[in-house]
Amino acid sequence: MKNFKIEQLAKKRWFYKYEKKNKRGENLIIEVCKVECDFEDKSSIPSLWYKHGWIKKKFASYWSISTYIDDGKGNCLGVCNPQHTKGQIDFDWILESTDENKEKLLKEVVKRFNNR
Repeated sequence: MKNFKIEQLAKKRWFYKYEKKNKRGENLIIEVCKVECDFEDKSSIPSLWYKHGWIKKKFASYWSISTYIDDGKGNCLGVCNPQHTKGQIDFDWILESTDENKEKLLKEVVKRFNNR
């Protein structure tokens, strides 16, 4: 995706630093992690999500993101994350770790960031 500087932090973890500020003059960093799922372990988080019907299918891995918005005044906010709505997980945004789904998550965060 364009307008990002990508920094790989570990084998399955990256910072996507958005190169444009929003209308408030804020900066955005999205931390993207590829999380491996173990459905053999019935007590694993993804297994419980599936058991309770919160995710529709079992997948080998999914994307987990965190958002960091710097307001330039020393404050860092964790907003604009579609995976978390009103303090709860939004399972519509827990997506299998494909390039297409990563792009979908990044675009949604940028849209929310630009509409703040």
